[in-house]
Amino acid sequence: MKKAVFLLLLLVASSFAATTAAPSLTISVSNITETIRPGASFTVQVKVQNDGQGTASNVTVVPTTDRPFAIKTGTSSEVSVGSVGLGQIGTANLHLQALPGTPSDVYNLEFVTIYWSNDNQFSITRSTPIRVEANPILEIIEAEYDKINPGDFAEISLKIKNIGSGEARNVRIVYTNVTSSILPAGSAVAHLSSLDPGKTKTVDIPISVSGDAEAGTYALNFEATYEDQAGVIQPLLARAIGVKVDSNIELKTFFESGRVIQGTPSEIVLSIANTGPNTAQYLEVIPVQKRGMSITPASIYVGNVESDDFDTAELTVTSENAGMQDIEITLLYKDHFNQAHEATEKVVVKVLTQKEAAALQPRSYGSYFLLLILIGGGVWYWRRRKKKKA
Repeated sequence: MKKAVFLLLLLVASSFAATTAAPSLTISVSNITETIRPGASFTVQVKVQNDGQGTASNVTVVPTTDRPFAIKTGTSSEVSVGSVGLGQIGTANLHLQALPGTPSDVYNLEFVTIYWSNDNQFSITRSTPIRVEANPILEIIEAEYDKINPGDFAEISLKIKNIGSGEARNVRIVYTNVTSSILPAGSAVAHLSSLDPGKTKTVDIPISVSGDAEAGTYALNFEATYEDQAGVIQPLLARAIGVKVDSNIELKTFFESGRVIQGTPSEIVLSIANTGPNTAQYLEVIPVQKRGMSITPASIYVGNVESDDFDTAELTVTSENAGMQDIEITLLYKDHFNQAHEATEKVVVKVLTQKEAAALQPRSYGSYFLLLILIGGGVWYWRRRKKKKA
């Protein structure tokens, strides 16, 4: 009887032990890349170790997909480990991706380990830090400068924008293609200590334009070097900026020759000189008519006048008034860029009265010489006849 009772108690105890034996899982994470770039794929290895008494069945590891992480395209959102018995270790590889545009920061990746034991479902939630190191990407989005003429000092203002998702540090912008026409007016380098994602800053590069620089658009090359937050040097930014040097055309008009007499059509010659470094193209001279003075022709086409050269225009002036008079002319021309320009010049001339003009006429002594010749001839003829009679 006692033996039967002992066996019965032993059976109940073993049955109770069998029903209460349960697995005890330890979750660990390994094989994580030190830093993840936005848009990059990465793998997290989750190890499931059973230190309990029972078997964990149907073990599955499920990562959350909240931003800034997502399940890598083409992979499963649930990774099955299977059964993990006493003292065993199961492994699940989670294939994930950091979403593009993710700012630099440390994010917690959360995942859930689900398993079954004795027809009951259990879950363990864990998280692990993932460092995302975003890439800064710099662009020169705009270049501003005032009108530039040959011989000018100017500043090129460059707007630098960080279109990436990481902070740019130690930014250095350099004007590289220094030419004899456009030189740095001081340092050819500008610095920015940092530039946050989505932000824009402006740097100024001073330049000096040669006085004999030809009009045109010059390509100025700029390079930018910079680092990310981890101190890693980023790809070089190189851009060419078109800088326009305007035509510096200086036309001066001078009275060259001629004499203007009151009330008489008088011809004069004007000289138009180009003292600037660029050619004045398609030059046309238009006299400005005013009361008491008539100037013809109505316009004169001169053509191109190169730098340090001149050309002339012949005008016929009829003035009703004497004395110092202004002759006003309009100069129409085009520059290197085929842009039209207009300038007004004044030339002062003295209009002579008829009396003043006559007084300036050179005296003619031809009649006196003729009279002397006739008188001399008569005297010679008279003397000759007188000798014959004697």
